[in-house]
Amino acid sequence: MMQPRKAIWFITFVVSLVLVEGSARSAYASPQNQDQGQSPGQQQSGSFPVGHSTRVLNVPGIHNVINPEIRHVNVHLWYPAANPQDCQSGDGNSQGCPPSVYTSRLHSVPLLLQWDPLRWTIRGRRSFEELPLSSAQSSYPVIIFSHGNQGNAIDYVYTLEALASFGYIVAAPDHVNNTQDDVRIDFINGKARTVTGDPNFTLIPCFDGLPSPCDVTHRVKAEHSGSDPVVSCPLGSLVNSTTASVLESMTDRVRDVSAVIDALPIWFGSRADTSRIGVMGHSRGTVTALAAVGGSAAAAGANGCWGFPADARVKAIMGLAIGAQNITLGVDLPNVTVPTLLVAGELDVTSPLAVSQLALSKISSSDKKLVPILNAKHRHFDCGLCAQTQSSGAIAQTAEAIVGDPSTTRAILDLQTTCTLVTSTPSNCTDVTYGPSGVSMEFCELDTFTSPTDIQPLVTSLTGFNFASSNVPTTGLSSDQVKEQVIELAVAFFGRVL
Repeated sequence: MMQPRKAIWFITFVVSLVLVEGSARSAYASPQNQDQGQSPGQQQSGSFPVGHSTRVLNVPGIHNVINPEIRHVNVHLWYPAANPQDCQSGDGNSQGCPPSVYTSRLHSVPLLLQWDPLRWTIRGRRSFEELPLSSAQSSYPVIIFSHGNQGNAIDYVYTLEALASFGYIVAAPDHVNNTQDDVRIDFINGKARTVTGDPNFTLIPCFDGLPSPCDVTHRVKAEHSGSDPVVSCPLGSLVNSTTASVLESMTDRVRDVSAVIDALPIWFGSRADTSRIGVMGHSRGTVTALAAVGGSAAAAGANGCWGFPADARVKAIMGLAIGAQNITLGVDLPNVTVPTLLVAGELDVTSPLAVSQLALSKISSSDKKLVPILNAKHRHFDCGLCAQTQSSGAIAQTAEAIVGDPSTTRAILDLQTTCTLVTSTPSNCTDVTYGPSGVSMEFCELDTFTSPTDIQPLVTSLTGFNFASSNVPTTGLSSDQVKEQVIELAVAFFGRVL
């Protein structure tokens, strides 16, 4: 980091924690502490331009021991960059570093003739593609980000872009077999099998080369007659058991973190300071961060749940909206001795505040804090979801207007994206329920549903939500506001400990 700022960040961090943990805790999450009404260009950011690129790592999975799967893991990289003018001609036209645009890995992949390919995209706020790494410093600390269960790295894109602007290399893998793209593949393959009448038909293959289902929970249940077998943990573990899909997911996720660390010198040479690595995550990504540091087995191998060791190269962790309690306690939490910051939403029913409190009590680190955010639900931390709602909804609504029935829309995967974001129960366009974690109307501003396309009619047709009689966001707190708090905390915390 830029050394002169460390003292400022440390002071900010301490003051923030005092406000949150004392009697004035609500002041930290109140509107007066938010950057309300800002345009994207006015959002909190550091002094560096931001570059973005993607790389692919081939990481072995554990699903098939005899013939190990090779998981083709996309890794998003954001980093402090040179001036964007270095990639522009005199007339301002981009020559090689255009502004970043993010989308699903399935974008433009051909489907059956009656369906259009997925087309939604979201624009970056401060990032440019393949912009050279800044030469302002000899090296930069690293933050590895782990997304939530059935999520993707770009769900948090505006937080991750901002962190890079403060002088961090940010690496965010999409954990293959536990991403929303895996869910999309399983969804469209299921629809295609219904259309073709062939129960074995595969329209889109999985990213690990194995047959669909791709999502780890779908796959395990398909192989065990609809059940997710219980995996018993050794005597002395913090939890008695987890499940086979969780064991597989957590093992693969921690492998991804270690594989990214291994690859950093290849991607950035000595410019990535691998002696200063932090891991940040959301939901199951928080459990991934804890597991990367604590492992699931003690040094003697006697009391772990999942059987993998810690990675000693990780020096600090920050977790947002921790995972479910039975999954969180699969980590060897007493073995977590590095600085740890947990952030939790006080309206989170997916992982209540008490789970973060319990985890913190078992972590051995002497440098540990918990920061609750008022009016925040589980998916308030996914700051890229509102843009996804607008983009996918605009495409789905246009296609739906042609055929008149959402269940027969040509934009089948765009509508599936919208459905996972706005519906609280399974519908005719998705079989996944995220409602308890929060729907877009709860954490997105009204312009998500009105600009540039008015998608209120589509959302109302899917959910029955009445925009005219409801304030949006309904919790009174937007994901953009939460993002600003997370950035402030992350910059202060990692600036102090890395």
